[in-house]
Formats: sequence, structure tokens, C-alpha cells
Amino acid sequence: MEGLPRNYIARIHGDERSDLTSVQFSSSAYAVSEGAGSALITVVRSGNTNRAFSISFSTSNGTATAFADYTPTNGVLSFASGDISKTFRVPIIDDSLIEG
Repeated sequence: MEGLPRNYIARIHGDERSDLTSVQFSSSAYAVSEGAGSALITVVRSGNTNRAFSISFSTSNGTATAFADYTPTNGVLSFASGDISKTFRVPIIDDSLIEG
């Protein structure tokens, strides 16, 4: 699972207040080896950080395929007032296939 564009690792969906707070991935791409166990994804918040904020995330296929390369993941990241970053993990499947 190398060189994945950030929009293929997880798609971020905000709530109705997202115009006051914005979020983005800390990196434009994430690359991990299959033996890494998981990819650690960091979401950075900017804008109005003086209030609580939550955002849903979910993985989707891109250069990696669910159940073949990674285990699908979804959830909610909850930012407290003043929090500027949160992380989540995407479990990586280590198989015997040689992939480019």
C-alpha cells in the first residue's frame, strides 16, 4: 500500500458547521509496507478551534482494495475545544502476493 493519494485513504465528511472549521489530512499521501500492521492517518483541524467539533470518516478503494489490502475502517473523530489534530488507524493486510 504505497503512495496512496489522501482522498483514497479516507473520505472526510463534516457536520453543518464545517464552514467555520476545516480539516485536512496531514500528508498528501500515505505509504506503508504490508508488514507495518496499520497506516496511521492524521487529520489536522484549522479555523475555529475554540469549540468542540466532530467529523465522520470512512475508507474507500483507490490504489488499495478493501479486504485484499486493508480492512475497511470508519468512525468519528471528536475534537475538543483547542484540539488541532486527531489520528485513526487503517489495518493493513499482509498477504503473500507481490504487488508493485
